[in-house]
Amino acid sequence: MLNIGNNLPKNINNQLNTSFAWSINGQKSYVYEGNINYAGAAITWLKDKIHLIDDPNATADLALTANPNDRTILIPAFAGLGAPYWLPNMKAAFVNMTATTGKKELVRATLNSLVYQINDILETFHHLSSQVNDEIHTDGGMIKNKYLMQYLSNITQKDVKIANISELSALGSAMNAMQHFDGLKNYSKTYIPRITKNIATNYSKEWSSWIKKIS
Repeated sequence: MLNIGNNLPKNINNQLNTSFAWSINGQKSYVYEGNINYAGAAITWLKDKIHLIDDPNATADLALTANPNDRTILIPAFAGLGAPYWLPNMKAAFVNMTATTGKKELVRATLNSLVYQINDILETFHHLSSQVNDEIHTDGGMIKNKYLMQYLSNITQKDVKIANISELSALGSAMNAMQHFDGLKNYSKTYIPRITKNIATNYSKEWSSWIKKIS
């Protein structure tokens, strides 16, 4: 989500949703929002449908120890692809596998697919607004996945700041109701990019090329 201020844009972009964020003292704020069809559900699929993992918490260690030369990609179109692609009829697929691709590589590809989708949404944000900065603020259960958060920083080339509290939606509503808007300036951890921009761009281009090939 990207806060776009107090006025709706004149031209609504069809790659993203435009949503009402909140109202404080009668002043409304709006956001651009990129919705991903499968995020946490992709990890549930690994566990419950193809039984590659017993515990979602295991995905980070598996991804970190996967073959660094494997370039397997998951297109997680289990219900089509959402923002910013809007390909409702697309089907899911593992692509670019080799004979050495195994469980670890498939798990890593699943985590990577979440990052590539987020990165494409951020690129759309950049085209629509000058307000995008060099930080990503994250919350939710998946902030505990060290591999995922580091890869998000690597591919987006942005600092990823982890919230002290994993579920911020309820807290934000409570703070709004109490008219108390301070206290969320601290983060439990910050991930910074560990690969070059050129390498990140090459990975992203490979992802995009597969989306185009099978869409």
